[in-house]
Amino acid sequence: MSRKRVWGEVALVVEEVCLRLEAGEPLAVVCREAEMPHESTLRAWLKRFPDLKVRVDAARAAGWRCRRRGPW
Repeated sequence: MSRKRVWGEVALVVEEVCLRLEAGEPLAVVCREAEMPHESTLRAWLKRFPDLKVRVDAARAAGWRCRRRGPW
């Protein structure tokens, strides 16, 4: 499998993870679901594809802001 194809497939999964992180879900909770990658797999992808790490870091920061605001 070519690196470009792998990156594209990984990017789609990471984008779904990011949407959930931005909504305030913790990474551990997202990665526990059957259709999501294990947290160690996600971290390996982020090492392999640094562009995705930037995206995940931004999503986690947005999620923290979302959780701090609370439901009120």
